[in-house]
Amino acid sequence: AGKTTLSTHMMAHFASGLPWFGITVTRPIKHVIIENEGPHDPYVEKIRRFAERFKNCTCSGEPHGNQFDFLDNCLFLDAPWGHFSFEDEYAAAELRQTIKDFEGDLLIANPLGRLGMRGAGTPEETRAFMLLLQNAGMGEDYAGLLLHHLAKVNKQTPLVQQVSGDWAPHADTIFVLE
Repeated sequence: AGKTTLSTHMMAHFASGLPWFGITVTRPIKHVIIENEGPHDPYVEKIRRFAERFKNCTCSGEPHGNQFDFLDNCLFLDAPWGHFSFEDEYAAAELRQTIKDFEGDLLIANPLGRLGMRGAGTPEETRAFMLLLQNAGMGEDYAGLLLHHLAKVNKQTPLVQQVSGDWAPHADTIFVLE
């Protein structure tokens, strides 16, 4: 729980060129979003309602106002993207071209299990998934925010060890949200 909320707030701030949790951006960032957890239309409607509330948000000290319509910098991919997987080479090439055409900076994709990640994230499984991402152009043509669930482990295990799989050698940043 919380992955979509976290990514929505980050997306709104960065697409507006506003800082988020002290992370500043030099210009508005263009986002391409693949949301595979639920139906596309309800998700986009949820984002539109959030965009209205964002205008009045005072997290930076004053309301963001109408000057920032972050949705202009966001492309929400519709079906067949709801069934997208990085394993599908044709779909991955189409994604790469779509991001190029939109001049996207950041891909937000959720959840990894539906995007081609196999298993719980052993070193071999993680390396195989990273190869799929590289073949699709991530890291070369654009960056990615990939949202994933924590591993199902004992609650006594420290959070940093609950992150599914062997991501430490690959990811630039891992958010842990509880």
